[in-house]
Amino acid sequence: TLGEERQITYSDFVIGIRPEFIKISENGSLTGEIYSAMPTGMETTVKIRIDNFLFTGVVFGGVLYEIGQKVKLDFDGKGILLFSRKNGKIIAQGILKIQ
Repeated sequence: TLGEERQITYSDFVIGIRPEFIKISENGSLTGEIYSAMPTGMETTVKIRIDNFLFTGVVFGGVLYEIGQKVKLDFDGKGILLFSRKNGKIIAQGILKIQ
């Protein structure tokens, strides 16, 4: 009906977060699982799974992670993007606060 708002679900969008905005720390608000880890010298590129989402992060320094390892993390930065799965266009840009 007209004026009725449709609830957006995770199947409607993709979250875009720059890898350097993902901060792994013991005090993180979210818990994820290491999906892959690729040490590349001065940094390690990690993929972290949280439920149905897969995030790519960059950790500076010689940190080693095991596949399946649980980690705590937060998102830092104001450039969090929300993309439409249907057409790839940006739906929104802003800050993501985890409570």
